Amino acid sequence: MAINKVILDYLQKNARKFPKSAIAEGLRKAGYPEEDIRDSITANGKSQTATPVMPPQAWTGDMRGKKKTQSYGAKIGDFFIGFCGAAFLCWLYFYVSLFGARGINLIGLPVLTIGSLALLVLAFVYRKYIAIGMLTFLTIPLLLFGACLFAFGNL
Repeated sequence: MAINKVILDYLQKNARKFPKSAIAEGLRKAGYPEEDIRDSITANGKSQTATPVMPPQAWTGDMRGKKKTQSYGAKIGDFFIGFCGAAFLCWLYFYVSLFGARGINLIGLPVLTIGSLALLVLAFVYRKYIAIGMLTFLTIPLLLFGACLFAFGNL
């Protein structure tokens, strides 16, 4: 029994794309002997039935290198967390800028700004829909402001 490793690899790569007869015909045209083709097809059929197919691994919680799949409800929940979180950050900016103690504006606002940007970047890396909610909250007032300027002829 002459099993050609090159033919076997070719069969394994293309078994799902083409019927065996088309693969065998292509191998014949490439100049491979009929006996090698027949033996490799037989060996390929045996190896496919003997090798169990492993189901895809479920998400285990490790964020590095694996995509987290979320349900539709979880995506909406993350979006609202980001939307409400951005509203809270805006309220915090307002509170610190108006009612902050003396000198806290010089320290507090830059710290809040850097922290907010870091939070946005981390949200994009790990939980994308939180970041989308944050950006939506920050974009809607700008769009409304532009629409008002356009409507009243100032733009």
